[in-house]
Amino acid sequence: MTLPIYFGGERAGELTETREGLYRVLRADCAMREGLCRLWLHGEGRSVYFGLLAPEGGRLRLERRFSPRAGSSSARRPAEAAVPAAFRKRPSARG
Repeated sequence: MTLPIYFGGERAGELTETREGLYRVLRADCAMREGLCRLWLHGEGRSVYFGLLAPEGGRLRLERRFSPRAGSSSARRPAEAAVPAAFRKRPSARG
């Protein structure tokens, strides 16, 4: 799954979900910007804070790993527990 990331309404990067062994990995990769850039996921009138983007290799990046048990005891995938489907429609970053 790959979703766009926006800064101030302009597309600036991507949020991707991959599987590495038993883990689901969510990676944010964005163009470099001045100041602190926090990644928020928005949907259904709510916002979820995902983390602070850090400079790496001339880009801003953030990676989160979820084990099969992370966030939920149900059968949902860990990324779905951490990032509800409604929030996956339009990720965004605020500085």
